[in-house]
Amino acid sequence: MQAMNISQTSSGDRSAGAFREIPPRDPDMLYRTPKLTLDLSQQNAENTVSAGTFLQAQHRPLNPAKNGLLPKMFYISGAAPLKNQSASNSKTETKTRAATNRRQELLEAAAKHFLEKGFAAASMRAIAAEANMKPGSIYYHFDSKSTLFVEVHKVGLINIKQRLETSLKGVEGGWERLEAACASHLKVLLEGDVFFQAVMSETPKQYGPTEKAQIIFHRDAYEAIFSQLLDDLDLPVGTDRRDLRLMLIGAMNWAFGWYQPGRETPEEIARKYVGFLATQLKKDKD
Repeated sequence: MQAMNISQTSSGDRSAGAFREIPPRDPDMLYRTPKLTLDLSQQNAENTVSAGTFLQAQHRPLNPAKNGLLPKMFYISGAAPLKNQSASNSKTETKTRAATNRRQELLEAAAKHFLEKGFAAASMRAIAAEANMKPGSIYYHFDSKSTLFVEVHKVGLINIKQRLETSLKGVEGGWERLEAACASHLKVLLEGDVFFQAVMSETPKQYGPTEKAQIIFHRDAYEAIFSQLLDDLDLPVGTDRRDLRLMLIGAMNWAFGWYQPGRETPEEIARKYVGFLATQLKKDKD
């Protein structure tokens, strides 16, 4: 039997129909263009035909002196795998989820190191080790330590904003809503989120304008919720609500330095802070 070579008609088309027959060298061996049928039912789980696979096809000769079907062996050279589309999509989705998970693990490791070591002392190598990554792999996700810290900052602000919005659902009354927001802020800051704790631990001075703009955007989006909560209160005429917001958020953030678990809960601290404000402001209004 003679080996015939099947090559692709174009580099872009990788389907079975993209193969053409290269004529045999023997001029006496003339056959009609074969209809090549690839039975993929017994291929592997990925439904592939690999380069270098021999396929046996049958062709009816033009020469009437030759009766019957002549078995021919065809060698698929350079054939690209014919992959099952659903299996390919599943693999792509799996890789995407894996990359997302690895990035999240990297961010958590970075937040932990920034919180414990500080921005200046934290090293990319140590962060990579914490995330079980090779030192060079970290740069696939972030090109510098500053960029990584900015992302930690953004995640921290996004997390606390989402939790605050959830805490306000179903709460009625202006002062009650403000207390719920403060309790959510303090709970994330003091007990829960390593990202926001890393943000509160320090703010590096070497931010570029782009990084600074991103941080300000997310910070302002978060503080806008407190601005709205204070705007909804019936306060004495002339009350500077901006200064009131800054004072309240500053007081809560300062608790990060003196808070002792077991002495008071975040909810109890929030109730005191809002109670102090409500008592004085209502008194001034009367």
